[in-house]
Amino acid sequence: MELSYWGWTGTREDIGNYVKPFPEDKNVMPYELVDYTTSQTKLSVVLRYGGTLDLLKKLISSGYAVLIEKGTFITDTTGTLSWMGHYKRSHRL
Repeated sequence: MELSYWGWTGTREDIGNYVKPFPEDKNVMPYELVDYTTSQTKLSVVLRYGGTLDLLKKLISSGYAVLIEKGTFITDTTGTLSWMGHYKRSHRL
C-alpha cells in the first residue's frame, strides 16, 4: 500500500517473494522493507527508530508518508511469550 501511494505498480506477492523467500518465514523486519524498496524500485527510504507523536505529526503535515511498525506481546498455545508485529500506514492523523 505504501509503495502504491508513490506510483509503484507491483504486487504484494512481489514484495513477499523477496522479503520472505522461505515459507516458514513469518516476520518482515523494517530493514527488509527498506532493502526491497531501495533495490527493487526507483524510490528511496529513510529508516528511523523512536520518535515522538509531535515528530510524526510534523512529518505527515510536511507531506511525508510514514510507515509505523507496531505490535503486541502475545502468549501462544504453548505458553511461549512472543511479539507479533504489524505495520501501520500514516498519511494523515
